[in-house]
Amino acid sequence: MKKNIIKKSFFYLGLLAALSLFISSSLVRAQSAQPQVKYTARDLRDPFLSIFEMQKLSDQPAVGEAISHLKVQGMIWGAKMPQAIINDTVVRVGEIVGGAEILEIRKEGIYVLYQGKQYILRPTIEGGGR
Repeated sequence: MKKNIIKKSFFYLGLLAALSLFISSSLVRAQSAQPQVKYTARDLRDPFLSIFEMQKLSDQPAVGEAISHLKVQGMIWGAKMPQAIINDTVVRVGEIVGGAEILEIRKEGIYVLYQGKQYILRPTIEGGGR
């Protein structure tokens, strides 16, 4: 009697393993068969990309070109209300200074949107040190 139960248990376990392999291989085939969606609109923002992925830093104009009028004198990031000092004005996320909207203030810089393009402003050290 025990041998029959053991044989049936192994049979059902083997059947269950074979069934799970079949289902998982079917799912893998179904996932790989899905077409890749490619966004091709030229003048519109790709809704699948984060605003920080929209434009790579290498594609941005140099600071001297479009946003040279914005001078960062200080930043506070990682706080409840991150702030920056730009052109002698204290600004927060969502505010506009010099025609640029402050999107985010992070350790690596201040993300701004100026004339439809995203830039990262970084503090500069002017003058000689002590």
